[in-house]
Amino acid sequence: MLTLGPQADFQPTPYRFDELTANTVADSTEAQLGSVRQLAGVVMAATVDPTYKDVFLGISQAMDAGGYEGEYARDQLLWGSVHPDESVRDASGQAYGKVQRHFGALFADKDMYKPIAAYLQVQNENKSPEPLDSERSILIEKIMAEFERNGQRLGEADRAEVQRLMEGITANCTTFNGNVQKNKAPLTLTKEQLQGLPESDLTRLQTPEGNYTVTTANYVQVMKQVHDRNTREQVWRAKNMVGMETNRPLVDQIVADRHQVANLLGYQSWADLRLKGSMAGSYEAVEAFYDSIEGPLLQRVADEIAPMQELLTADGFEGPIQAWDTDYYAERIRQEVYGINTAEIANYFSLENVLEGMFGITANMYGVEITELEATNTWHEDVRYFGIRDNATGRPLGTFYMDLFPRPDKTGTGATGVTYTLQLPSLLPSGERQQATSVYVTNIQKPPEGQPCLLLPDQVVTMFHEFGHVMHITLGHGPEAAILTGSQVPKDFGEAPSQLMEILPLLQEVLPQIGKHWQTGEQIPQDIVDKLIAARDITFGLKTIRNLQLGRFDFAIHGRTRLKDTNYIKKAEKEATKFSGTPYVDGVSWAMSLQHLFGNGYDGLYSAYTWGQVIGDNIRDYRQTNGIVETGMAFREKVLAPGGSKPPAETVQDFIGRPADDKQAFLRRLGQLPTAANA
Repeated sequence: MLTLGPQADFQPTPYRFDELTANTVADSTEAQLGSVRQLAGVVMAATVDPTYKDVFLGISQAMDAGGYEGEYARDQLLWGSVHPDESVRDASGQAYGKVQRHFGALFADKDMYKPIAAYLQVQNENKSPEPLDSERSILIEKIMAEFERNGQRLGEADRAEVQRLMEGITANCTTFNGNVQKNKAPLTLTKEQLQGLPESDLTRLQTPEGNYTVTTANYVQVMKQVHDRNTREQVWRAKNMVGMETNRPLVDQIVADRHQVANLLGYQSWADLRLKGSMAGSYEAVEAFYDSIEGPLLQRVADEIAPMQELLTADGFEGPIQAWDTDYYAERIRQEVYGINTAEIANYFSLENVLEGMFGITANMYGVEITELEATNTWHEDVRYFGIRDNATGRPLGTFYMDLFPRPDKTGTGATGVTYTLQLPSLLPSGERQQATSVYVTNIQKPPEGQPCLLLPDQVVTMFHEFGHVMHITLGHGPEAAILTGSQVPKDFGEAPSQLMEILPLLQEVLPQIGKHWQTGEQIPQDIVDKLIAARDITFGLKTIRNLQLGRFDFAIHGRTRLKDTNYIKKAEKEATKFSGTPYVDGVSWAMSLQHLFGNGYDGLYSAYTWGQVIGDNIRDYRQTNGIVETGMAFREKVLAPGGSKPPAETVQDFIGRPADDKQAFLRRLGQLPTAANA
């Protein structure tokens, strides 16, 4: 079991979350922006022989001081997602928009651009130019993109119009997010309708009237375990109708405004604008990438659907398998074909054993120590607090929170997980290295008093994946520029570091370390290990094509052939559903709750997930021929430490020894090429 360790020499957390109020949110946001104004003023004054440090490192420090990461106002985003006080959440939403508007105005300010112009002139005219290594060139490019995106190179009227449109986009995206977060699609159901759920889950869902309330936090369990097909359909439809009425006018305005901004800035589409600076690099590259993988993916999905369809037919249902069937019948196949009893296996995956095993494995592979610390100023009594220290030097690297259980006032995630950056491991103006702070948020059902929290195998994989983001944020201690540290990388590389962690829990050498019976302490039996490994990829195609589906939808509304008629959303959803493996369903609109496209920064960039999957499979390939510790230490040195200070393609190739977008490993996993030896 985890025990509390010493908190000495870990930097204090940046906020006392237990003392946050609507007023302190406003005050702290204003204090942040005050620091931004002060740092920006220093930059603006550097118009005579400005240096890289004066200008670009100064702007990076201003962005870090304001908690601004391109699309995010990170502190306010966290408060508005997890804080139990509604007034704090509402104030955070307002403050979030204020930070974004402030930086939008800053990057459109001609005075802010003057020292940049002076610096670039010196460099271009070769007047005592400073040497620009890879990190400095990348930072310059990244900051210049912010100025360009805010219309800095346009005439006065067009620049003002870009600012007006961007402010409208920010306001509408903030409202969109709030509408989704507050609507948990609650349904009141009977015990008979929920047959298949474990008794412990039913106990948690029971109302005082004796019925049961299901929300989006319970969605995964219902889809996997509930026997009644009508119930699954009802829950699926409720989830996919969130925001249908409230968010449709917002989406129409957001999409139209984004397209207008892109045109004013000289781009063919919003996707073209957003893909500049990504790992893919261009609209054409993503289109070619999609075209190259669609056929193999569709074939793999057809192969996965076929046995599910047979079971559906055998159960007496006519017609094709539907979206609310695939998770359920995948579980049936795990049980009936592979002999996996989910309820039995969950006994080997108690939360405490998984955390202890995950921390131990991660510590070993990355050369760190992970210790639980006393959580004294958190936003909820269930939140836990941990520290990460480097073994070789004894130096503390950072801390992280874990907020694991659902609650009515928690709106930060659905049933899976999300990791927030609260503080980057940046170099402060004083020269001191700031420690990282991150927040891992998920919705794992809290057990009844006195009972263990038991996880499904998929939840264990998700735990490892999200913890990969924590380590990515924490171990990025190479760059001097704050906005290049840790996970500050192009989005189509941002998921890759978590792919390595996601591999671990279903490896022969790892499962025994995390799988221990919660009552007896018995190690998970080898026959169960073998079954889990045999079944680990049975829905790989369906999971992967989901990202292709959403990526194609993203391009349909944000791309060059953007649909413009009043039914464009429905048409785009219908067209994208061809890549789902199941038929299009009328009467719902899953796009109206897609926070990734209308509030979380993946608009025009949803290809990042599929692109990242290809990189992840290359990492998986590398791991199969190298030990966990060898892989981890090389990954820390070559991928995590540089953060965004090197081109991601170069970083990945340096690690795996071949081009990052090599699809051989991905195609092998799809079954399109001979399979390499399993790990």
